[in-house]
Amino acid sequence: MGAFKNTIAVFFTIFIFSNFIVFGFLKGILPIAPIYSLIGILVITLPIALTSENFEPLINNKLTAWLFFYILIAIAYGIYGYFSGIDLIYLQEKVTEILKISITILITLFLVNSKEQLRLVVKTLTIFICIGVLFIFLDVFNPLMFSDLIGRGSGMYLNANYAATMLLMGLIFIKDRIPDKLFFLLLVVAGAGIVATFSRFGIFFYLIYLVYIFRNSFKSIMLLLFLFFFLTTLFLKYVESILPSFVNIDELIFDRFSFLGFGNETTSEDFSADQRSELFILAIEDFLKSPFLGGGLGRHLSQALSEYDFQLAHNTYIGLLVDYGFLGISFVPLLLYSIYSNRPGNRDSRFFIFVVLILINGFFSHNLLDHYGFVFFYALFAAEFYFDTKEELFKEVVVQK
Repeated sequence: MGAFKNTIAVFFTIFIFSNFIVFGFLKGILPIAPIYSLIGILVITLPIALTSENFEPLINNKLTAWLFFYILIAIAYGIYGYFSGIDLIYLQEKVTEILKISITILITLFLVNSKEQLRLVVKTLTIFICIGVLFIFLDVFNPLMFSDLIGRGSGMYLNANYAATMLLMGLIFIKDRIPDKLFFLLLVVAGAGIVATFSRFGIFFYLIYLVYIFRNSFKSIMLLLFLFFFLTTLFLKYVESILPSFVNIDELIFDRFSFLGFGNETTSEDFSADQRSELFILAIEDFLKSPFLGGGLGRHLSQALSEYDFQLAHNTYIGLLVDYGFLGISFVPLLLYSIYSNRPGNRDSRFFIFVVLILINGFFSHNLLDHYGFVFFYALFAAEFYFDTKEELFKEVVVQK
């Protein structure tokens, strides 16, 4: 059973972290939708989960309590949304999102509840950070190989911002879990991949992470920042001046970085950003109509897709406010606190910077509570903190005896 559990843990880590669960389905490699893949993996893990050794961590983990609370509120607001006239198609989409969250958390807590599984997950993440970067560069130099993004790297993540965020979360989680020299080599490799995504959030937060890691060494920070800005600018200049001769690159990509001295700030027309801004204002107006009760589950989704086709505001918090009113803004902080509370007095620096990443990313992404990768890392931290605390309590009991 132990070998089987370890194998499934490695497979699940690859499946989620690489985003193959979505990429494989969209490219026709996987015959079933991601939610059904998750259900299949859950069924496979049930023989493991139903043992007391594996079921107990799920019941007692504080993240499970948060999930139960979130599901109850979502059910109540789903009923409210239905009677408020929200189309069933949007309610079904939100129900699917909640199922994704629930099943991903359950599987992760079932599979990763000991040091042995944690080491395997860390090794897998280390390898697939490098593979993720490789795919991102393949995407840059081979347009349309992975997605319909031209000149921006995303690899199997299919979205540049999500690609950069997954690399960052992977780096944060494995910090202090692998040798320092290997980590710093990985830091450089992942940094190159993040630059190649052309994600403004990714590059910005990578700089924050560098400063945080080297916060005790001023000279190291200054040297690293200089090298990063120099190499990033050199790379972007190279891409702008050389690649267009044999790769079709959207000029708007360079306009995003006009503050670095290239692109065209005055003539830039980022229609996607304009639509998001308009939708954000529309969402604020909608929220102010019912700030305490909210509009019901699926309200923001129905508003966005009916007004702007497949465009969303790229802001988790505004979506929660529109659907749930003021109550919605508590979901993400309560989620992060539920992870932290598994280990009272926790001073883990990795989790601190992870919290900062999540809270900031919520202003640039609408996926904090509905994408597999984010939820996977929530559950990983919760699982790690839970069994670390359990081991510490066990050691205290042994010492007292």
